[in-house]
Amino acid sequence: SAKIDNLAVTQGKIANLAVDTIKIADQAVTIPSSVELASSTNIFGSTEQLILTLTFTGTGANADVLSTIAAGGTGSAYLQLSYYHNDSLQAQKVHNYQYGGVVAFPITTTSGTNTIKLYGRIFSGSQGAFVPEAYIRTLETKK
Repeated sequence: SAKIDNLAVTQGKIANLAVDTIKIADQAVTIPSSVELASSTNIFGSTEQLILTLTFTGTGANADVLSTIAAGGTGSAYLQLSYYHNDSLQAQKVHNYQYGGVVAFPITTTSGTNTIKLYGRIFSGSQGAFVPEAYIRTLETKK
């Protein structure tokens, strides 16, 4: 046991640490949340269909949302994705997801429950698409 006033350590490893009070520099801690599609979803028509929902507890801080998706079928070239945070549209993209795609955008979380919803629809034509893979992850910078 030792008492060292104003100790400064640039790098180190502590095997077992007990702390009464700790202060971490601004934006030095992040809180991840993620969800993955459990089974394939079929998308038909121009009406938005829910593909995936991520619900997490936020602190009212900035967060980055990252999503990956893959689609197949003749309608995959006309698939439009819409991302909503707490029912407010945040990002919308039309892309040929047959070869996969990545969508990223920033949000500010609310303190408490937050929801990211991913919807899909066919932007043009009457073809259908199926979505075998979808993933959403948020990485919130702790306030």
